[in-house]
Amino acid sequence: MSIDKRKKFGFFIFAIFLFCYFFYLLDKNEILEIKQQGFKSFVCLGLIPLSFFSILFSFFSFKKMSTRFIVSLLPTIAIIQILSFGIVRTVFVSSAWKTQHIYYQNKFDSSKKVEYQMMDIGAFGYRRRTVEVNYITDWFFISKEVGIYNSDWKKVTIEVNELKLK
Repeated sequence: MSIDKRKKFGFFIFAIFLFCYFFYLLDKNEILEIKQQGFKSFVCLGLIPLSFFSILFSFFSFKKMSTRFIVSLLPTIAIIQILSFGIVRTVFVSSAWKTQHIYYQNKFDSSKKVEYQMMDIGAFGYRRRTVEVNYITDWFFISKEVGIYNSDWKKVTIEVNELKLK
């Protein structure tokens, strides 16, 4: 493979790393949560090797040490975040929240609901939460703590069972 093709491939890997890191930070900080399991697994599990390859790319593609440092800084921060959070915990967090019940629905905005959600965390069982969600798309939603519900909300109590329990 020529040097030019290696550099283009390296930039491609770095671009995918940036894409995954962006969505990882949004989801980890619960700003924009990922609902689609395959995409969330790709983001969380792909970030580990992509960080490593992005650092290698910076050292093999650039001659100036300052450029190498700047390009490898973000992947290094990502690796430090993953190591401090824990690789095993990162793997368990790659599971998406699944809706089990919908308790309330907003009368004026059908994308706003109060849901009981569960997340499979492997041998440790399930994490559970009841949150108000606002679906941006089928793949992304914004959640917040359950509040006080007034006349803008109607009680619906719908069993969804996305984890297919029982």
